[in-house]
Amino acid sequence: MNKLTLSVDKKTVQLAKKIAAANGVSVSSMVRGFVHSVGASHKLPTNITRLAQAASAANSSKKSGKR
Repeated sequence: MNKLTLSVDKKTVQLAKKIAAANGVSVSSMVRGFVHSVGASHKLPTNITRLAQAASAANSSKKSGKR
């Protein structure tokens, strides 16, 4: 199996682990399930797209020192 390295903040890692544990799965299998669930359409649900865009913008602001 191939590995994928993701860059996420500490809170996201903790939340992912908590959700995975609550559902009795690994973070890897949870991510794999998510990717496969949206894979057929090749399009994220609108709410996920908005969340990803907001997180990306927040991350960019932190890197550039803007808030």
